[in-house]
Amino acid sequence: MMVNKYILIVVTLIFTFITNYIFKMSFLKGGIITIGLVTLGYILYMNIKQRKRYSILEEKLDPEKFIEETHKAYRYAGKNKELNSLLNMDLAFAYMSLGEYNKTMEFLDKVDPKQLPKTNNSLVGYYTSLMIVYYNLDDCDKAREMYKEASKYPLKNKRAEHLRAILDANKYFYEGDYEASRRLFSSYPKDKMSKRFELEILYVLACIDEKERNFQSANLKYKKVAKEANGLYIGKLSKDKLKADYSS
Repeated sequence: MMVNKYILIVVTLIFTFITNYIFKMSFLKGGIITIGLVTLGYILYMNIKQRKRYSILEEKLDPEKFIEETHKAYRYAGKNKELNSLLNMDLAFAYMSLGEYNKTMEFLDKVDPKQLPKTNNSLVGYYTSLMIVYYNLDDCDKAREMYKEASKYPLKNKRAEHLRAILDANKYFYEGDYEASRRLFSSYPKDKMSKRFELEILYVLACIDEKERNFQSANLKYKKVAKEANGLYIGKLSKDKLKADYSS
């Protein structure tokens, strides 16, 4: 959520006068110091608000509430193209967590890749999401195109390497190379996982166990996901698996 610009102007002026009065500075010098402090405070405030919003999906596992809070954030985005693209990405992730792939595609279509930050690997995440959606919509050719797009980006840091591993792990899973998929998913650093990501990986590993007819292991994983997934779609899928005799 962003603070109204007029409120920021008023707060800056008030603190400028206070700074000038206390430290006996010129209006210009006091204004520069105040603008710096207000800007720093605003950045910290925004980071805290953003972390709180993301925790609704990533830790509390409540996609519906996350969607509600993200729609509220739209009101403050205005015509900021980068922010609007990032919010559309957030909504796409949420709808993917609900298993609503057509709705996910609706929001991915609203994302302008040119507006995504070049420094935080958002583009790889964007194309990975598209790939997963196309696989789930049974358009394997388009999914493979998205995989090629995502693979173009260089591995400049550890985060990029982790994202590439997830890209490859998902591609291998949907293409039926379960051994390679399991290896990449299982080796993903535990300390880099949110609760949502942990359970989504566990669900895929359960699916791999099932496909390889390792039903006891699959059953244990499905039980954990069913118990802990809260509003995530994989929780419902896991419960359905446990109710059915999928081992037959």
